[in-house]
Amino acid sequence: MPGWSVTKFPIYLKSSYIVWLLYGVIMVQKRRSDEIADNLSTGQADSAAAHASGKPGRRTRAFDYGELRLLLLAIIAKQSSHGYELIHEVKERLGGTYKPSPGVIYPALTWLYDRGYTEIDLEKGGRKRYSITDEGKAFLSANKSVTDMLLARVVPKAQGKSPRQS
Repeated sequence: MPGWSVTKFPIYLKSSYIVWLLYGVIMVQKRRSDEIADNLSTGQADSAAAHASGKPGRRTRAFDYGELRLLLLAIIAKQSSHGYELIHEVKERLGGTYKPSPGVIYPALTWLYDRGYTEIDLEKGGRKRYSITDEGKAFLSANKSVTDMLLARVVPKAQGKSPRQS
């Protein structure tokens, strides 16, 4: 409707609309927090997390902000790698429960490079091999407790034969 706006309503209608709108938002938030509290008290934490995000069936994030960068740097510290190798290494370390996409890995690698924590060696075909710098080693040691927690949290690689190969 051309020329129609909220400003043409009398002030008492505007304020009652705002009160009604705020009341609706508060009630929705209260209902969600009550559902989450009920789910947590009955041991349904995954359901509570799904309701908190508002999207049922969605998983929680595999890493908090900056944790993937630290994990990548720790992997690179052990052995220089390509981005594709890092994707598969993270997937293996997490037991196949999470596989980072190139859209997650490469910006993290760019961030590490921009900060001077890694260096890039160009190989045939334009492939980039990332290796750690002295600044990267210092960053890892400064964040040793978080790095140790990340490495302890991930699933270790299987040693020896699998039970199916006997």
